[in-house]
Amino acid sequence: MKIRSLAMCALALLLPLSAAACGGKDDNNSGSRPSATEIEKGLRKFIPQLAAAPDDVVKCWAENLQKSDLPNGVLNAIADGREPEIDKDNKDDYEKIAQDSATTCVKAALPGN
Repeated sequence: MKIRSLAMCALALLLPLSAAACGGKDDNNSGSRPSATEIEKGLRKFIPQLAAAPDDVVKCWAENLQKSDLPNGVLNAIADGREPEIDKDNKDDYEKIAQDSATTCVKAALPGN
């Protein structure tokens, strides 16, 4: 059962920045950096499928994002529970950061790790 919920979680975790490249409004380091707890709450609001995800995985992902190179504006958008508006030239880099963070957390939660 845990493997199934982790698989569903992995799919949900890989979605967040996939359609976010549009304007660049959030593509900056202005404002303060949100806490991992704020990011976690925003992730759950932004990605409703995370309701089925193990809490430790979502918490891990939020902590990794908070420590990442993602700009404050992107993290603040996620913490607000909305899709970040980023420049197309940064989209691939930001997606990779989000996906790598998610993958690390899902792998860590698998049995035997």
